[in-house]
Amino acid sequence: MPPGATGITSAAQQYPPPWVHAWTSVFARDPFVLITVALAVVALFGRRWSLAFAGVIGCAAAVVAAEHVFKQLLDGYPSGHVTAAASSAMFAWFIVRNRRFVALAVFVVPLGVGWAVVAQGLHSPNQAVGGLLLGTSAVSLTVLVTCEGTKLLVARAKPAPASPRRPEEEPAAM
Repeated sequence: MPPGATGITSAAQQYPPPWVHAWTSVFARDPFVLITVALAVVALFGRRWSLAFAGVIGCAAAVVAAEHVFKQLLDGYPSGHVTAAASSAMFAWFIVRNRRFVALAVFVVPLGVGWAVVAQGLHSPNQAVGGLLLGTSAVSLTVLVTCEGTKLLVARAKPAPASPRRPEEEPAAM
């Protein structure tokens, strides 16, 4: 365990979040699938087909990578619950990106899940942070390599202001 992790772990166990077991049970396998499908339906109702597809693929890739690749290689690292929460939050952020308050509130959920898994002793703080990084990265990369990501990048790029035509300069007299 890294230095300082025991202090974080004991603090989390001493002061667990309210409804500590609910945080982790919401991001178990079956509820996570329902959350991902619900987010995809919201994206589909907004006629954002590529976002719905990319979000589902990103969420699935994040959790499969956490549970079946990294946990096998790195002895329990990262937390699958936190990975699921972070990937769902990132998918939701792409859906509600224009509503800043809602978008920021979405990220409270993965932090709460991370706090809950540490408080319950299921994972160490570094495993929770790994889940946060993996979940957000997988969905972000999946969305950015699709047409939706291209639209987001183009929308953020501002066109250069039009400059008035300068009259042609006359050649200097010698």
